[in-house]
Amino acid sequence: MTNDKPSLVKPEMTDSLEQIASQDVANQGVLPVMEAAPVIDHRPTNYRERVFSLFEESWPVRQVKALDFGAGDGWFASHLLQRGLCAQVTAIDVQIQPQLLHPVTAYNGVRIPAEDRQFDLSYAVDVLHHCPDPMKSLEELSRVTREWLVIKDHTYTTSAGYWTLCLLDELGNRRFGIPSRYRYMKGWEWWSLLEKAGFQEERRIWPAPVHEGWLGRNTNHLQFVSVWRRNDCGS
Repeated sequence: MTNDKPSLVKPEMTDSLEQIASQDVANQGVLPVMEAAPVIDHRPTNYRERVFSLFEESWPVRQVKALDFGAGDGWFASHLLQRGLCAQVTAIDVQIQPQLLHPVTAYNGVRIPAEDRQFDLSYAVDVLHHCPDPMKSLEELSRVTREWLVIKDHTYTTSAGYWTLCLLDELGNRRFGIPSRYRYMKGWEWWSLLEKAGFQEERRIWPAPVHEGWLGRNTNHLQFVSVWRRNDCGS
């Protein structure tokens, strides 16, 4: 890979620059030193950006009418619209945060205020395990979804994994006043509900690289992104 970049020097400046360089060499007896341009790291720098990069990688269709289930401050809705992955996002949550990046509508946490199959795509980011009954919430999500479901959440198979998720949840949510109910998916037990509802898993990113360094090496196996499609909408 090369670092060649277009020159910012105008042609008429070349002679004068060469004269200056020649004079410097004559005065100092060394070649002039030019500092290399700084290398810009475009990798995601925080948890939400890393999750969003996985969404971009696995997002099944662009310019959809979407539901953001448990939208928080609307960060994901805002970014999905900016990147053209969604044409319209309806964002809902059981509590409205004081500062929003996208409009969020409050709902009662039981029935999603939408008609059957109203949204082309529905997504939930680290929300289902906060619900009083994750399976009921997933059932509601499947009801209002016409074709695609994208789920980012947690899974565990051991007691150590479970307690690790409890600790991460407390550290990540307590300061925002978000209750941690610790209702994480054991293995892939939620998926039987989606299969019965007529969905099929199209893609799974697991372990999901949402943390880096030591934390990532020890906890990314507890993270996943899963993409589901309704069977009667398939090609």
